[in-house]
Amino acid sequence: MAEYDPQAVGRPERLTREQSDALARRRRARNRAMFLVLLGLVGLFYVLTMSRLSEVGDPQQWSRPGAIAPSR
Repeated sequence: MAEYDPQAVGRPERLTREQSDALARRRRARNRAMFLVLLGLVGLFYVLTMSRLSEVGDPQQWSRPGAIAPSR
């Protein structure tokens, strides 16, 4: 007889309707939380980008530090 392996992948047991609904609710809650985290990161990157661009008024300074700025 084989020992019990908690990480062994086997056929899942059948879920009841209540268990299935609970699993779906947890999944939706996790998806909403992930959406809010990603939305927050997008907002943060947007704010950081806009603040960096507002600091640079002269387009000649938009190139990377140490790079040659384009001539007019």
